[in-house]
Amino acid sequence: MGGTLKFTGKAAGLLAFLNIAGYTYENYTVHQFFNEQYTTDTDEDGNEVKKVVKKVLVVPFDNLKLVEERSSGGFNAKSLMNRSGKQPTITMEVKEFVDVIHKAASDSNVCALYADFGEGMRYPRGYLDLSGVVFGHIFLRGMLDKYGIKAHVFKHGDFKNAPNSLTERGYTKPHLENVKSTASSINDTIRSCIQNSRSLNFDEVMWKSISDYGQITAMNAREIGLVDSLTAVSPLNLMVNSNKNNKKARSKLEDKFGPEICANNFNASEKVSVIKYKRMVDKRARLERIHSAIHSKLSRLAELSTATSLLLSGFGIQPGGSSKEKIAVVTVNGGIDSSTSFKVIQAIQSINDDKEVKCLVLRVDSGGGSVISSEAILEELKMLDIVSCNNCSSWLCIKNLLSILVLNVPMSNCA
Repeated sequence: MGGTLKFTGKAAGLLAFLNIAGYTYENYTVHQFFNEQYTTDTDEDGNEVKKVVKKVLVVPFDNLKLVEERSSGGFNAKSLMNRSGKQPTITMEVKEFVDVIHKAASDSNVCALYADFGEGMRYPRGYLDLSGVVFGHIFLRGMLDKYGIKAHVFKHGDFKNAPNSLTERGYTKPHLENVKSTASSINDTIRSCIQNSRSLNFDEVMWKSISDYGQITAMNAREIGLVDSLTAVSPLNLMVNSNKNNKKARSKLEDKFGPEICANNFNASEKVSVIKYKRMVDKRARLERIHSAIHSKLSRLAELSTATSLLLSGFGIQPGGSSKEKIAVVTVNGGIDSSTSFKVIQAIQSINDDKEVKCLVLRVDSGGGSVISSEAILEELKMLDIVSCNNCSSWLCIKNLLSILVLNVPMSNCA
């Protein structure tokens, strides 16, 4: 019996040591990845100088599949295995992809994004399509009439167009106005982003000509400034190596692609794939949660006795140090369905359990969705201690969920 207890104790100690070692190693790798790293370089006079290592985020659009929601959670390891000899397809949710891009944009170590659309988009005989977004709607009224089926729909206002596919044979005037307005807004945003990022001076006539023409040749795209250069092969490896003080790589880059591709604003010397960056972001978030939980438990222990408090204060942990009043923000974008309501309700419940949260701001930008799903969110919000609504143009679900709902307990405690 004593031998068994000793073995169990040793096994538990070994397991604890391995967990601590794993946590320490992961913390070190995340710290190294997101913190500034330096390398030595030589200036024109031959003196050694420190140089910050900059990264370029590589997005392989030629084998990246973006979906609204994956059928199974997490990355599928089999999809990254190249058993058939073909290039593996990477599947990401659109929300995940946008989140990674936003985080990379705020990362001072990431200086550029390199999007690869495959060989066909790089050749001079390729083309560029800037015709804009297109909306398609299927109207089933004619088919339903043939089978004697009539859809009964209750809606408020001419611009509530979701049920039109069942009640109309084509676009109504308000529906068409709604669709055109949405498409125009999206296209204006896309054009504005292109124009600002590339410092173009296109007027409305120019953009209309490009949109009406549809596909423009790669050569024309280069002439008007929509494309920097046309290369038969990807120049990224040479561009990265040339920034590592590799004179041979820089010389080859200039000889093969011309001096214009050696832009001074591209100073990345390390590549990182969008998949790796997402994994490191997820790992950092998980480590922060673990660190917060450990700090919270130790702080509660420090509050139990003076001796424990003095001992933990030597490690920089003060009793009540993490008990700061917080404001939680939950954002809901797009259509509201069962999946959205499930995630929002989980977030609200988690926030409600956190005693440090004194204020919840729910930001909603939605055109509508499921009545049941929206009402489920509303009922969960009613479970909060005190609920008030400010600046509401409309209510959740029953009165059209849109604009901003502010829920507080009360605002004087949110400082």
